Amino acid sequence: MRSLKYVALMAVLLLTTVQLAYAAKGKGVKTTYVFGVATSFNDSTAYVTVIQQLDSVRTVGKTGILANKQEYSYQLREFMGGKGIQHATCVTVNAKSRKEAEKSLSSMKQRLAGKNKLIVKQIPAEEFAYQRVVMAH
Repeated sequence: MRSLKYVALMAVLLLTTVQLAYAAKGKGVKTTYVFGVATSFNDSTAYVTVIQQLDSVRTVGKTGILANKQEYSYQLREFMGGKGIQHATCVTVNAKSRKEAEKSLSSMKQRLAGKNKLIVKQIPAEEFAYQRVVMAH
């Protein structure tokens, strides 16, 4: 009888742990807005993507930084390589809201064109779109 109580208690604890693990898995999964910037030391042009909405992506902590951000930057780098711009330095920027992303994009364009004196060209959404990265846990 006593061992039956322990088995029942262990089963309840196991189920509770599994349920909490599934609940925690959903934390940090949000909608975010991203854009990318690609530059090359061999070129006086900076390429900027349009702002894109990514749903169900994992973010880190309260800052809302996109998890595995480097994977998104690699997507842009591969695209630029396909366009003949080898070894581009690519950065992906994310924001919690479209308005925040627009503000960051505007600031980035001003910095690139003003201080760095680069020609800023926009990559149309029809040519490049980020694909959601799913990493195995």
